Amino acid sequence: MKKCILSGLMIFCVLMLSVTITQAVPVKESTFTTGDEGWSTWSTGVVTGFSQNSTGGNPGGYISATDSSDSTWFFMSPLSWGGDWTPYIGGTIEFDIKTIQNDASQNYMSSIVTVVLDLGDPGDGMFIGWFSDINPPIGTWTTYNVEISESNFQVIGSPLPFNEAIQQVKMIGFLGDYLHGQTDTSCLDNVRVSPVPEPAAMLLLGSGLVGLFGLSRKFKKG
Repeated sequence: MKKCILSGLMIFCVLMLSVTITQAVPVKESTFTTGDEGWSTWSTGVVTGFSQNSTGGNPGGYISATDSSDSTWFFMSPLSWGGDWTPYIGGTIEFDIKTIQNDASQNYMSSIVTVVLDLGDPGDGMFIGWFSDINPPIGTWTTYNVEISESNFQVIGSPLPFNEAIQQVKMIGFLGDYLHGQTDTSCLDNVRVSPVPEPAAMLLLGSGLVGLFGLSRKFKKG
């Protein structure tokens, strides 16, 4: 009986401590299952057909749009994703991308910003960017994961250092224009921005486990 009570207590405490850790800094996430969740597009030219699609994602729903003017364009999050991103330093940005080649003459672009953390209005040249030649395979969902760190992201158009600029994020954007030429379509799914667990919360979890281990030994002796 004592063992059952102790086992239940340990499971309950571990779950509660885990919830404390995950709630310390919220995960930002969009899966586009039932709608576009406030996302939109920004472009230097014309982007058409922005929509949420209920099937065909990775899996389930996703958003997509088509470049109609050989422009540079991005999927943009709602403003609710903005704020002080300091707690996310050391965490990750994960997203799924699929490109659709509508013209056989289209080829990949290169050395352009793939993820932007806008510091002002889209297109004003002030952002923190991740530059990459990721070139997602055409017609296939591909998952990317990048650590949020000064070594991976560059501050562009602002005199602020990385640790200060990241306190002023307005929204996040993901490149949609991977191919040269017009009428290329890109799809976005499963956007997730995850923080690293706070040290205090991890210490709390460790202390709790040590305490439970001590209690377990006490029960065994009894």
